[in-house]
Amino acid sequence: LLTCRCAVQLAEPGNYAQGGVRRLCPAGSFGDAYGLEQPETLAVARCSGLCAAGHWCAEGSTSATQRPCPAGRSVLLDPP
Repeated sequence: LLTCRCAVQLAEPGNYAQGGVRRLCPAGSFGDAYGLEQPETLAVARCSGLCAAGHWCAEGSTSATQRPCPAGRSVLLDPP
């Protein structure tokens, strides 16, 4: 028996798909492309990568340099 997924849409930037469900890239990472997917067996979100040094990426970010950290602040110690 064949199954048709007739209304399949690619995950938008800032998101990835897992098992047909769209999920936001977690804080600290970014998704800069359409169609990012995570295999069912992978426990870590499959987005494009981690934020660049000196920058903060909130959940659903689309760039490694989404928001610069304010002067004198460290994302590891006190996220914006």
